[in-house]
This record gives sequence, structure tokens and C-alpha cells, in this order.
Amino acid sequence: MSEDLVVWASDRPTVPAAPDGVEIDGDDAFAALWDRTSNPFWSGRPPVEHGFVHLGRGFGAALSPAERDALIPVVAGRKAVDADEVTLHFQANVDARWVEAIVSVFARVALELDAFFAAGFHSKRPVAVNGRHWLGIPPDPLWLTWVGSEYRSASGLGPLIRTAERPDDFRAIKRARAAWPAELVRRGDQLDAERAATVIPSLESGP
Repeated sequence: MSEDLVVWASDRPTVPAAPDGVEIDGDDAFAALWDRTSNPFWSGRPPVEHGFVHLGRGFGAALSPAERDALIPVVAGRKAVDADEVTLHFQANVDARWVEAIVSVFARVALELDAFFAAGFHSKRPVAVNGRHWLGIPPDPLWLTWVGSEYRSASGLGPLIRTAERPDDFRAIKRARAAWPAELVRRGDQLDAERAATVIPSLESGP
């Protein structure tokens, strides 16, 4: 089983649809991936393994707006956010030079996306960050965390939290885990809306 370093970032669902048609190469071809149904996936060169984007906007496409709304759980007093996601997989057995580059990429991607939360972890200690809806900060220790503006205001932490030099130093990561306010952390798994965080900042629009 391969060992990966996983970087996950969650953005508000704001990516616009692009015109139909895909070219062979170039910016227009990339933009055309963002149509009404596609979830772009790509492979990379070492140390990049692959990456993909998951768009939540197709949820309940066959339903009326009222029927879709009825399926969205109420979490912390408001309708749960159905966030878009970007996930990148890197080779985990890389030297210090690449580790630092990955940290830089992590922060740059999160900043450029205006992500409200992003996480980096080793595949030997996987973390289910998000499910169908955002239910709050996961309780698991994370190697890297990007804290968006809403969560920075609510927690006083961030924007970048790094708990160890390397993603496989699991003891250091556990010792240095972020001290989140308890109300921001979900109590169940990423699918258990009944045990979501009791406080979730408004994430519907950027700062």
C-alpha cells in the first residue's frame, strides 16, 4: 500500500460554470472542465501523485429547490454548508526540501481559494475532514491546518498551523495538536449531523 501525504481544502461553492466544449490544451481547456457535472482530476509528476476537485453543486439536481433544501440538515442553528473541495496527494517519502515545498503549496492553494478550512495529513493517519456537508472542525490531530478568516475570528488561531517538521512524526503531531475551542469541533464523524459542532461560523461568502 502506497504512502501519501494528503492535502485537503474546502471552499465555498462559488465556482462558475464554463461554456460547453473542451479544447485539447491551454487555459480554455482547463476552464471547460468546470461545466455543470465534471469533477476535474489530474495526475502529476513526483512528488505529486494526483489531485481532484469535488463540486457539491450537483447534489439533488433532479429535485426542486424546495426538495433540495429539505434534505440539507440544520447544523449549529443554520443550514449546513455544501462546500466544494480540492484534494492533492503527494508522495510521503520525500526529503526535507520537498516537505517545505509542499507546505508552501498547501498555504498558497488555501490562500488563493480563500478556503475556510484546509488540512494536511499522512495516509497512515487519515482524517475524514468533510462529508456531505461541513459539520465542523474534525477532532483528529493534523499535520497542517489552514484556518480561514471566519475560523480565525472564532478561534484566535492560524492562519497556518504546523504541528511537526514531517507529516509522519505522529507523536509530535499529537502533542502539538491545535487547541480549538470545544464548540467549534464536531463530536461525531463527518457524516453524523446529530453530533456536529455546536458553533459553525457563517461560511456562505468570502470575507
